Amino acid sequence: MSAAALHRLGGEGPDILFIHGFGADRLSWLALAPKLFPFGTVWAVEYAGHGMAGNDVGEGNPSDLSRAIAAQINGRLAAPLVVGHSLGGTVALHLAARDDMDVSGLVLLAPAGLTELPAPSFIDALPELTDGAAAHDLLKQLVAREVLMTRRMADAFVDSLDDPARRAALRTIAAALKSAPKKKKKRRRQQRRGLMAAGQLPQNCRKLGQPPQRPKVQMAAAKPTAKWSDRRPQPLMCRGWCCRSRWRRAGSKPVSKPRA
Repeated sequence: MSAAALHRLGGEGPDILFIHGFGADRLSWLALAPKLFPFGTVWAVEYAGHGMAGNDVGEGNPSDLSRAIAAQINGRLAAPLVVGHSLGGTVALHLAARDDMDVSGLVLLAPAGLTELPAPSFIDALPELTDGAAAHDLLKQLVAREVLMTRRMADAFVDSLDDPARRAALRTIAAALKSAPKKKKKRRRQQRRGLMAAGQLPQNCRKLGQPPQRPKVQMAAAKPTAKWSDRRPQPLMCRGWCCRSRWRRAGSKPVSKPRA
């Protein structure tokens, strides 16, 4: 059995390749794939330890998984558009970086490591599943609409773990995921502190992690004909979203919420 399994889902035209996430398989694309049939030939690949693929995961890292996928699609797909979700997104990046691969584009959906890794509890629990009910509850985390994950699918996944090699393959991938470099959470705070030291941010900004300070107030020059709104104290605060609530309490007009 090959370390990766390639499946043609349908359609005609330019090649579109789907790569699933950890614990999923080609079936996770069945709701989306038919919508793309008018635009190209849709393929789904299963890397080692999942679906109909073999269990030779190497060290379980994205580089080894992408090597097996490249061996399957070379000579069969021409410059595919690669769509990857979670771990599949990271594998897609490694696939595109290979010298022997030519891809027309990448679509990365919450790629593991670039946004956030899957929850550690999910990573640890998946290879150890033995009960269909527990598997059903856990695998619901893979879908936005829980009705798409049926008990029958969960039971089938547990049955696949009867093979000790399959369970060992998932454990290897899980260990590689947990050993991946973690995103530094303090980087943004350190950057803002650097800006504050350079005089580009006010010292009472909430995002700096400092205790709340009473805002300094500067009274505008009052004119005989000026309205009360023109003489309203103007707090010297950051005008960012982080200080919006403080602007409201100070009686000034808050800034608008930034667009997503």
